[in-house]
Amino acid sequence: MKFFIVVRVIISYFPHNPESTIFRFIYDLTEPVLGPLRRIIPVPRSLPLDFSPILGYFLLELVESVLIRLIL
Repeated sequence: MKFFIVVRVIISYFPHNPESTIFRFIYDLTEPVLGPLRRIIPVPRSLPLDFSPILGYFLLELVESVLIRLIL
């Protein structure tokens, strides 16, 4: 999932067709993580940067770390 978040950020910098099958797959896969974060963290109008991918990546990293410690 973290990989797809990184891919989504990278493709957002380039012109692309968001209705393309591969791009739709990436958006559909990452939106359940990024959508709720986007509602919690508003995008400031003075600086239109979306910080939800950064927070989503770190939250997934934290969950992964906790799960690994619980398993081991």
